[in-house]
Order: sequence, then structure tokens, then C-alpha cells
Amino acid sequence: MSSTEPSTMLHVPYAANRWARAVEIIVLSRTDPRTVSSWGRLAGASRATVGVWCRAAHVSTKPSLDLGRLLRAIRLTGGVIDELQGVMDVVDPRTVERILCRAGIRPSDDVGALHGPRLLAAQRLVTNASALQALAQRLGCNDERGDGSRISWCG
Repeated sequence: MSSTEPSTMLHVPYAANRWARAVEIIVLSRTDPRTVSSWGRLAGASRATVGVWCRAAHVSTKPSLDLGRLLRAIRLTGGVIDELQGVMDVVDPRTVERILCRAGIRPSDDVGALHGPRLLAAQRLVTNASALQALAQRLGCNDERGDGSRISWCG
């Protein structure tokens, strides 16, 4: 049997990978995208296109944005909750508290200990397993991102 026959080909979750690539853009961004429109600009796409990517991966758009923003802030602060507001484009500290609450993370939690796969498993913003697996792989929380590189906080 040839490896190109449909019965032997591995399933590639294209939608999940496309979504993970878009969230990775947030995580690695120098700026904090507060809105789906600003996320789209970072990704070189429209707000509507970002929404289509999310729907295709069976995830909601705003929680995906919040997950990316939270992962970015945690990457930049080393997980210190008191410093999250400093790297997020928010004025009111209650905004950070609301994002953490929606993510299922209490301010008393040790976010620094939840880096990488443990953080992705603990959060409640996005629960689609294939999307989270694709994101973990993109961020290097699995063995590789695909290009062999790793983001240090996932290692």
C-alpha cells in the first residue's frame, strides 16, 4: 500500500494549525492587541477573517484573543500576576482580573508554575483539544514547533 493512499495518510487539522498560528502571533507580538481588529492587523488579516479562522477551528474569537494576550503577558513577566497589567494594554486592573477569571486562574494561583503545557491545560478560555494541541506544538510546549525551534518558557 502506498503512503499516499487516503487510508494511510495522517490527518492534518489545518483549521487548528491556522488558528494556532494566529494565536502564536499574539504571544510573540511586541504589542498587546486589545481587539480582534488589532489582532487581525498583526496577522495581516481582517477582523472577519480572524473570526472565520476561529470558527473553522471550533473556538470562539474573543476567548482566543484573551488566551493569546494572557500567554503573551505571562511569557513577558515570567508568570508574575502583579506584573501582567504592565505588559497588557489595559488601564483598569480589574480587566486583568476578569481575563484571569474567565481563564479559570485565580490571582492566588502560582501562574509562574503553570507555564507551557500546564498553563494550556489549566485555562478555560479555549477547550478544543485539537486547537490546544496545535497551539502547544506551535509554542514549543510539545517537542517541536515544526521548524525545530522552541520558545523558552514552554521548555
